[in-house]
Amino acid sequence: MSVDVIFVYMFAFLLAIFLYRTTSTGLDYNSIKREANKFENWLNDKDKLVKAPNGEVMRQLLKKVDINDTPIAYTDVLGPRHYRNVAVAPLQSYPTADRQVLKQLLPLIYQGVDAHQYKFHQNFNLMYWIDSVVFFPKCVIGYLGLNNDNVFTRVVNILYWIFTPILLLLRDKVWEILMNLFS
Repeated sequence: MSVDVIFVYMFAFLLAIFLYRTTSTGLDYNSIKREANKFENWLNDKDKLVKAPNGEVMRQLLKKVDINDTPIAYTDVLGPRHYRNVAVAPLQSYPTADRQVLKQLLPLIYQGVDAHQYKFHQNFNLMYWIDSVVFFPKCVIGYLGLNNDNVFTRVVNILYWIFTPILLLLRDKVWEILMNLFS
């Protein structure tokens, strides 16, 4: 197999990544917009004839963009001069029409819609792809769920920056050595 064929495979692989990421982020963006619209329609329906949106779908979509559920103080009225203060997690209460919870919940939903829109639009930003290539080891380490902001990641990136140009310049020689090694 020649070096040119390898570059064709690499291009096809990068194209597949682009298509997968564009499709995935586009579907997530459309899903969260649809869920947010369902929620707004449900809130505006005075007779509650509209089916309540699925809370699990919204929680999963918000989790994908690292929007976390932070409990808020909630005052529950039990009767005349009887109140109870409790901690309520807005996303766990979703969908809810309670005004105290909505003050915290709606910004989380709109932040999620904006975050998914941003991720989708990154697909068409040249600097995103250049950063992905330049900081490829950091992207892989982050994808694996490891902390990608530490000394180990920086050292791996520096080694990547050193050895990638060398391998590209000497690709024919490296290819020949590898073929001899495995034959």
